[in-house]
Amino acid sequence: EQVVFIFEEIGEYDERSWQKVMTKEGVAEILASARAGLADLDDWSVESIESGLREMIEQQGLGVGKALQPIRVAVTGSSVSPPLFESLEALGRDPSLARIARAESLL
Repeated sequence: EQVVFIFEEIGEYDERSWQKVMTKEGVAEILASARAGLADLDDWSVESIESGLREMIEQQGLGVGKALQPIRVAVTGSSVSPPLFESLEALGRDPSLARIARAESLL
């Protein structure tokens, strides 16, 4: 059940996750930065994804949870999922970036 997002499009986001995570201040900026940073990766691997996102977190002076939870909800539809970096790799570059962009558009 937790990996259904890999095989199916997200119809609706988990409402509780959306309200808890995506309504906080700064989420749009986090998603935009994450999408831009991920789009620039040459290698779509767990290590590269993790390194890129941690660099973004450091540059923006954010906490890990504050920065990664919006990306998790955008990509998986829920705040509860398998590890984020592995989820992004399994989903693939284009679907991951598209889901982050979709979540941005809904904010």
